[in-house]
Amino acid sequence: MSPETTAGRKSWLGPALLTAAGYAVIGAFTAWATRAGVPPSHQFWRYTAWGLSSVLFAAHIWYESTRQQPRRSAALHPTVAVMIATAMLAASAIVHNLGRGPMRPMMWLAFVIWPVLTGVGSFLVALLVLALLRTRQAAAT
Repeated sequence: MSPETTAGRKSWLGPALLTAAGYAVIGAFTAWATRAGVPPSHQFWRYTAWGLSSVLFAAHIWYESTRQQPRRSAALHPTVAVMIATAMLAASAIVHNLGRGPMRPMMWLAFVIWPVLTGVGSFLVALLVLALLRTRQAAAT
């Protein structure tokens, strides 16, 4: 395998990890704001987290669309970022639960179930958005 191919395959992981970290920062900040009672309301911070995460997801899809790669690969990379962030969320839920008494065994399933559920949904959304973007790009040329 040539160095260019190897470098090209590795290059998607950095943006995916950076995006996953962005999701974690958004989640941590909005969770802190909610717990601290920062105005305006709990609902506002939840919607803020969803909105900012959606913008980050869209930006990652757009970035992948500019890299001229197969649509499935371009959809998979943002999906991996979502799944990593969801696994971090599952870990934080488990740690949070540890401080509240005996551990419920079902909480460990969160490591598998949460990333799979968000991964399937985000992959399908990314595929759809990429198809629309590429159709629009093809029509513009």
